[in-house]
Amino acid sequence: MSGLLALYWPLLLVAFYLPSLTFGYLWDDRVEVIAGWERSMEMLPIHARVFYYVSFALTNPLFDQPWQHRLVNIALYAGTLVAAIHAARAYRLPYAPLLVAAIYSHPTFVYAITFISQRNDLFLQLFLMLTLIYATRKRGIVMLICSNFAKTPWIFQNVWYIWKNWRSGVPRWYLLIAVLLIVAVFVQGLAFWGGVKSGASSPMVSFEGGGLAGTAFVIAVRGAKVLEGLFMIHLPFQAIYKAVPAPAFWAMVLVYAAAWVALLVRIVRKRGDVRTGLEFLGLALLMSLPFAANSDPRVLAPPIPFVIFAWAAFAGSGRIVPVALTAFVCLNIVGTLSNYHLSDTGAYTPAEAESYELCGAHEMTLPMDRWRCERADVAREIVNSANRLLR
Repeated sequence: MSGLLALYWPLLLVAFYLPSLTFGYLWDDRVEVIAGWERSMEMLPIHARVFYYVSFALTNPLFDQPWQHRLVNIALYAGTLVAAIHAARAYRLPYAPLLVAAIYSHPTFVYAITFISQRNDLFLQLFLMLTLIYATRKRGIVMLICSNFAKTPWIFQNVWYIWKNWRSGVPRWYLLIAVLLIVAVFVQGLAFWGGVKSGASSPMVSFEGGGLAGTAFVIAVRGAKVLEGLFMIHLPFQAIYKAVPAPAFWAMVLVYAAAWVALLVRIVRKRGDVRTGLEFLGLALLMSLPFAANSDPRVLAPPIPFVIFAWAAFAGSGRIVPVALTAFVCLNIVGTLSNYHLSDTGAYTPAEAESYELCGAHEMTLPMDRWRCERADVAREIVNSANRLLR
């Protein structure tokens, strides 16, 4: 019976996403779902998402409908939920199924499930959880390598793996592999992303300043973006931005804040596992670093589990903890529903490409994307002001 109860939240969340099977293709979905082995092999040396490209190469000859591809995404999501529960229990975190529901009901995950070409996030999530489970065992290095090749440039979990196993019984050459993977994937990532620019996502591409003042500005902006990303994980206000009436919006923000304050009060009065909490908080910070270079909210998916794991470890098993976690689940589902129809608008045509870059296509009806575009306009003004001052 306890095993069935542990599966209640995962089954509920999987059922919640089943309607996405009726959605059509969007953005570059059509590019991926017609890809074969030849294109996959061409992309792997410059874009090391092994499982991503291989999965399409294997299934594309068999699938001819979008629901079939989305079924794969939902299966990966279900596997991630189960693995995350095992990971939470391995670290003795309380209320594991509810804790995982609070994590994976976060609105950011709607992209990975309903957007076929965002499948790499699901592979990354799955292998991150498996890496947690087997971190200090020999098979942990296999899971770490899989997480590295699931999605670049999320390789900073390797730093955590090296720290965790520095004095453990795993062979030292495993740690060397982790270091070499950081270098190899980082270099490969630069080769691919060096020529990719997105005006909507990265206003910093127009920054022209140099010298000491320019360097200081860049460091300050990048650091502020990482902190902003961590804040957005705690209060995902962008998921309901302009999607609900203003009173409801502020009511939701206040409930989010109240739930976090309740956890904080619990931590101050009776701390739980501080060491584990700090470990997960450090891992969350490492996994948040790519947000410094990209303002897209979906970039925040990898650190979300570790932020919530950290606070759960700090808070322990007090009575207020499940109340706060339940509040997060309910609020996150509202945010997810606001962004849910990500891929039900049909094919993304070349005629829409220009308006999309200017944040004017139909995708901008999504609160997360609309918030990102409006925020990018503000960021661009800051960059332009800095350019004028530094001339």
